[in-house]
Amino acid sequence: MKAVFIDGPSLHNTGHAMGIAKFNLNALNKFLTEEVGAEKEMANRVIVTVTPAMGKKAERAWRNAGYEVLEVTSADSEDDQAIIQRIAALDFDRVKEVVMVSTDQDYIAVLRQKAQQGMKVWWVGSSAHGHNGNPLMSTSLKPFLGTEFEFVDLVSHKDRLMGLPTKMPPVTKGLSPTRLKVELNITRTREENMEFISALTRLLRKFPYVTYKIEG
Repeated sequence: MKAVFIDGPSLHNTGHAMGIAKFNLNALNKFLTEEVGAEKEMANRVIVTVTPAMGKKAERAWRNAGYEVLEVTSADSEDDQAIIQRIAALDFDRVKEVVMVSTDQDYIAVLRQKAQQGMKVWWVGSSAHGHNGNPLMSTSLKPFLGTEFEFVDLVSHKDRLMGLPTKMPPVTKGLSPTRLKVELNITRTREENMEFISALTRLLRKFPYVTYKIEG
């Protein structure tokens, strides 16, 4: 079995540094549970920490996408400890792999312990640099990535993990599109797709000269 943990605040900051305003949570879940590691059976749902700064909307989005949410009060040490305690409690007789999504060094000790017990550790992070030019990943992690821990770089999977933009991009001046084709993302839930269709329909009704057809 496999256990997957996401340091929510860390992933949030990593996404913004990579140019991802928000993640496609369903695609992320599928990626972590089906593609990272060799074990396909999950010990539990993917676990993510969420802070008040991330907002109730973000918390609901994680829950609706099927994640187990650990509510913590800060992104300093409390969220780390919440995950560390869950990792420490893993039983090797049941769990053979651990997937950790973070850029934080505070998980090194507990994951090294699990690796010494025989668990395979997959560390999911980013080779990108932050807005200040510094690497997103803690420098303390470097000696362990590719040695004691297998490293998975989110940069290589960025395009398919991005969520839909919250706003339509501006139309480039001088272009006059005559046809627009919209394809729904099959990795999203039916409710999310229906919400998008309803919003698009309301928008199109404001422009009676535009004709459209919905095909199923």
